[in-house]
Amino acid sequence: MGRRKTRELFVGKVGIGGANPIRVQSMCSVKTWDVEAAVAQIKALKEAGCEIVRVAIPDRRSVAALPEIRKRIGMPLVADLHYDPQLALEAIPNVQSSSKSQLGLE
Repeated sequence: MGRRKTRELFVGKVGIGGANPIRVQSMCSVKTWDVEAAVAQIKALKEAGCEIVRVAIPDRRSVAALPEIRKRIGMPLVADLHYDPQLALEAIPNVQSSSKSQLGLE
């Protein structure tokens, strides 16, 4: 079975789609504001082969943790935001240059 032709896009420096291999992405299950726990879990995911990691951003405390997490992980970081456009705007400067934001404004 062949792969469907898709456009290539990048999350940080990780190419997705096009001729790129299928990528491994996971999401943290710890509270994002707990920087030590988040970084430890992300590093374990990276060691297991994860190439892109998502963190939930339910509040400003989590937004505030993004710069430190990003600085310490060395891989693309996706801020997973739902229902709060203001949090999205606050998170964007902490992920956009090497990563992305995923908005679910329902």
